[in-house]
Amino acid sequence: MALTDAQKAEIRMFLGWTPRYGQVDDALTRALSAIETFPADESLITNAIGDDPPGLLVSIKDVDAKLVNAHGRLKADNVGSIQLNRAELRQLRSEGKRLVGRLAGILGVEVRGDPFSSGSRRSRASAFGARNYFPQG
Repeated sequence: MALTDAQKAEIRMFLGWTPRYGQVDDALTRALSAIETFPADESLITNAIGDDPPGLLVSIKDVDAKLVNAHGRLKADNVGSIQLNRAELRQLRSEGKRLVGRLAGILGVEVRGDPFSSGSRRSRASAFGARNYFPQG
């Protein structure tokens, strides 16, 4: 079963690829089309959260939602006798990066923008790969 347009858009967003310039920078577009010929790999991406294993897209969205919810708890270290986990945001970002890396690995493309980074993008990839990549040949 082919990925839906919504799933493709989510994958682009999580991997930091723009939908613009697809005509000259088509590595991700080709990967998204080719993944349907590998049903086992496609299911690793599209499975529901309750499936075994859960799909990467829903897992990444789950981590993203947990990050948003964690921001409301940043105002205090203790609430009554409960001590909050100061490392929660770091742990969630780390898990998000791990899942995004796995998604990129299945598709065979690079992560161009880290949606789980607390900083800004440091380098820009192009249609020819990362800016600091020099092909051997």
